[in-house]
Amino acid sequence: MSSDGFLAASGFVTRNRWQSEPARVPVAEHYGYGRLAAELSDALGRPIRLVEEPGPADAFVQLIQAFLADDALDPARTLLLDANPSDLALVARESLLGALTNEGLDRWRAGEPAGERALYGRADTPGMTASVERFGYAYLASPEAQELPALVAAYTRAAGL
Repeated sequence: MSSDGFLAASGFVTRNRWQSEPARVPVAEHYGYGRLAAELSDALGRPIRLVEEPGPADAFVQLIQAFLADDALDPARTLLLDANPSDLALVARESLLGALTNEGLDRWRAGEPAGERALYGRADTPGMTASVERFGYAYLASPEAQELPALVAAYTRAAGL
């Protein structure tokens, strides 16, 4: 198994600013995924590499955009990024590791603690507090991890990755 994790973010978005020309910027830049990969690397003590396509099947964890979920090479090691409530059904259907919610990532981008709905994962994960359980998945929290990268690290360790 690779000791690296991968955060796959592909495509561009158009950034519109008042009194400026629209600009096309990479998704990774627009959503701060490079900073997220760096902070997750620090929290996990393992490299998380920013890539454009899902990484190799032997990655210890992969973070991907919801529209790439069908391309997940190892669903049990895959977390969705910026998942909205409808994406959470996809997590259970595909038996993914879980999801970082858009609410949780917005709080992280604003420099706020993770909150109660930042991470969605397997409800039976040891050491995690689960709420609003459905189909074996729930919103997860940990008293030791208030920031999103620390919460993701606690979850992946508790899940045995």
